[in-house]
Amino acid sequence: MIHLLHTYRGQIQGLVSDGSQSVFVTQHPENQATELYRLNTSTEYTNLQREALPCSATALIGNAEQIWLAGTNGKLYSSALKEGKVKALGNLDFSQTAVLALALLAQNRLAVLQAKQVHIIDLKTNQLTQSIEQLDAATSLASSPDGLWFAMGFRQGKVAVYHAETPTSEFVLSSEGVVHQGQVNALLFAQNELQFYSAGADKKLFLTHARGSLQPLDKGKSSNHELPISALLLGKERLFTGAHDKSVKTWAYSGGQPTTLKQGLPNIAHLSLIQYLDKPALLVAGTDDSLTIVGLTEEEKFGEIKLTINDGYAWAKEFSGRTDPVEREKALLLLAEYDDTRAFDLLDNQLKTEQDRGLREQMIKLVAKAKHPRALNLLEAATKDTRHDTVRQQAFKAWERKVAADDLRPYEVALATNQLDIGKEALKVLATLAQEQPRAEQLLVQALNHKQAALRLTALSLLETVYGNSPNASLQALSIAHPDLQRAALIRLYQRNLLQAMEVQRALLLAQSASDANLRYTAFLVAILSQANLTQALKALEPDLARQLQELEDFELLGDSTTKPAKASKVSSKDVAKLLKALEFADYTVLLQGMSNRHADISFLAAFALAVLQDQRAFGILLVLSQESNAAIRAGVGRAFAWLNQADSIPSLEILLNDKAPEVRDAAFSALQKLQADPLLTAKCGFASQHQDIHARSLKTLLDVLAEPEADDKPKKSLLSSLKSALLGSKATEQAPPKNDAERALHLLQLALNDPFEPIRQETLKTCLNRQLGGSELDTLRLLLTSRYENLHREVLLEVLAKARVLPPLAWVEPLLLELFHNRFASVRLQALQFALTEKKRIDTQTALAAAINSPFADVQGEALVYIQKNPSKANQAHLPALLNDEHDSLRNLAIKLLVDAGQPSALLQALTSPYADVQVMAANALVKWGNPEAFKTLETLLSRPEPSIKAEQEQWLRISSQALTGLASAAQVQAFPTIHTYLQSKYATLVEVAAKALPYVVSTEQLPILLDLQADERPVVRVNAGFALALLGEPQAKVVLAE
Repeated sequence: MIHLLHTYRGQIQGLVSDGSQSVFVTQHPENQATELYRLNTSTEYTNLQREALPCSATALIGNAEQIWLAGTNGKLYSSALKEGKVKALGNLDFSQTAVLALALLAQNRLAVLQAKQVHIIDLKTNQLTQSIEQLDAATSLASSPDGLWFAMGFRQGKVAVYHAETPTSEFVLSSEGVVHQGQVNALLFAQNELQFYSAGADKKLFLTHARGSLQPLDKGKSSNHELPISALLLGKERLFTGAHDKSVKTWAYSGGQPTTLKQGLPNIAHLSLIQYLDKPALLVAGTDDSLTIVGLTEEEKFGEIKLTINDGYAWAKEFSGRTDPVEREKALLLLAEYDDTRAFDLLDNQLKTEQDRGLREQMIKLVAKAKHPRALNLLEAATKDTRHDTVRQQAFKAWERKVAADDLRPYEVALATNQLDIGKEALKVLATLAQEQPRAEQLLVQALNHKQAALRLTALSLLETVYGNSPNASLQALSIAHPDLQRAALIRLYQRNLLQAMEVQRALLLAQSASDANLRYTAFLVAILSQANLTQALKALEPDLARQLQELEDFELLGDSTTKPAKASKVSSKDVAKLLKALEFADYTVLLQGMSNRHADISFLAAFALAVLQDQRAFGILLVLSQESNAAIRAGVGRAFAWLNQADSIPSLEILLNDKAPEVRDAAFSALQKLQADPLLTAKCGFASQHQDIHARSLKTLLDVLAEPEADDKPKKSLLSSLKSALLGSKATEQAPPKNDAERALHLLQLALNDPFEPIRQETLKTCLNRQLGGSELDTLRLLLTSRYENLHREVLLEVLAKARVLPPLAWVEPLLLELFHNRFASVRLQALQFALTEKKRIDTQTALAAAINSPFADVQGEALVYIQKNPSKANQAHLPALLNDEHDSLRNLAIKLLVDAGQPSALLQALTSPYADVQVMAANALVKWGNPEAFKTLETLLSRPEPSIKAEQEQWLRISSQALTGLASAAQVQAFPTIHTYLQSKYATLVEVAAKALPYVVSTEQLPILLDLQADERPVVRVNAGFALALLGEPQAKVVLAE
């Protein structure tokens, strides 16, 4: 099935066909002019020709050559079936009531049916020849094939039949009667017999003889349509009926059940037989204004639906949804041409969906030319458009041109859209109308409360023009709860020199207590501007106040509110005195009233202005405001204290240095710099703060002091070089208070080096190194080493290492590097030692080892021992005795071990005098093997020590005693036997075992009795070793023990 779109419109009121040529007319629901439509169905996609009509049409009749139609203007028109323009039939006028139907009669006459009458027209002369009045309302009309009979159907179901005896005679009533129960919808005479078909609201289909009394024959019986029949059509072999149930039936003239077609059909209005592609077909006109072509067989049976055609509205809807903008433009042009309700329904939708700016603009231009009332609605909708500003602006202009001069709705809508472009245009027009139309002035006043700030301000500007020199515009704006508008109104009152009126002064005073901070701030500045001398003094003295006051003076109500910064001009002390002297009581009154304001910001601004004027009356309120929660106020208090130049404010400023807000701290520090002549005192206060930013400013202040040149030309040492002796470790104590500026500066510099904030320490470090603040490179590095932070010590180490790599080496590098062995930070001292022991060409190894061995830190001594252990030269081992008396047992034990391994008896003899038993025993054990008598005595002495009572010392005593017993055993001297024998009685099993194992090496025949007694000892280790001793002496008693 093919779906086609043709550009016709209106409800189809008549259909005439001949072969492949069909003609139909339509009636527009709004009584607009339509066209005569000729549809050619000889091709697959058909062809529609349109012929203009001066009006719509209500009825159509025709034959194979000619058609006649009735216009809604009461005129009758005719035209050829296939082509040609329509022509009016004379001056006939049927405009009283609509023409319902037409019928062709004999002798070239035409019947014209109206509700209460039927007229007979002579088509040759175009004259009315007969009129027949009716009491009932007629609904349908049909004539016989010979034209001598016609029948009329009525609303109450009656049918009246008229007959003319001859082709030229008048028609007279032949018969009438009630045929249907309800309105007669359709009438049709049979082709060969004087009978007519009728269909009514009762859903019946009757066949009735026209001559004589009307006796209808029920043609439909049980096969009638479900809803009333609306169209009848004669075929060659069959009768076609179409109904409101969207079906078509064919009834064989010979009788039988009808054939029905329901699928895909509209609600039926008209039927006609046509040729489609030279084949028989049925053309169905629907009440939905569609046309459907249904294929027919030669026997006039239904085939398939071949084609559906929809009207111009469907065509426009289809094209408006296509992607090609050219096709969417065609839809616009057609709908604009239609200019009716249905067209505007589609235009409304296209306005919403169309994305192309150009097409939307074209739509507005087309609608602007439209005459339909709906054009205003569309222009109103387009005025509210948010997608394209040009569309919105064009729509507003077009709408404005279409409405009456006193119609203000376009301007109300434009303001309601919240769009600035059309809103401003609307306000301008309202301003021109306000002098003559109170409603326009009312809208302007209402616009002061608009959501858009720009429109509020525009309304204020225009009201100023409307009211002239009156302050009413600004006073009305002050009553609106929009702070920006109120602020602008106050400024404009000043700019227009309207501050002197009582109501204005009252409004200005009230505004200074407004809840909006910006508004009351502006109000107070305007109050200052009202006093010329006060304004001049403040602008000359305080740049920030000058900027704020200048901004108000340069304020543009409809501008961007940006002002060029005022150039700061230096004012001499004489000029200041003149400005202050020029101030009068009224000038101070504004500020004194402001200080009593209940809002802290206004109170502060007034106090600040007084402070700028060096009026001490501001001091008290500034002290109170220094504790205000608003950080901006607290910061301003700091600046105000600087203006007052009063020493009593210094404690408060020192407190503000610890404020949580950085801007407050910054202002307080700046004020302290101004109030305190001594910058070192200011820096000291800053370093006492808990915040890094103030520490940074303190450091800068300190460094600026250190960078200051001397007053005279004589060369002098820097401020810190005079303290070189202190840096090198003079007798001066750190706790002593600084006596002069140099010591104070040094103290502060050391504070900076020990600052809790890493960036401050780093900056101090860099500056010290770059500027040699210690007086020399060495002194500067020593100064940096006074810091208690490891990273600074590491930086010093890196500097020293870098200098150590330079050849020839500087004289101070090696001593300072060796000093770093004693550094408090392990990573620093160990890295320094590692470098010294590695870089043998640059650093003397023996000097480095000596310094390391004498270091107070065990880790450095340990690293030195490890180096000596790995590099056991005599020169290196010469440093070992220094550790024999070290308090760390691990160090001295490793040292004595290395001496033992090195075989140096002289050093070991010295070790026998060590205060540490572990060193003595290890040295004695080594020496006793070499037969040294002093070693034997040392071992005896160690074994004669009493057992300690402290539990913590018992473990060491046991270890030393065990080692000493082993040493006696290795001496293999009989004089050791008493000591060994004594330890056999020890309560410690470890000592008994060591003593028992020593027996075989320290006995002689003199100890046989004791040994024999020991063979009976209950302790196996004692018995076994006593047996070994007897065996070594060759005594047979040992066999028992050995066998055991």
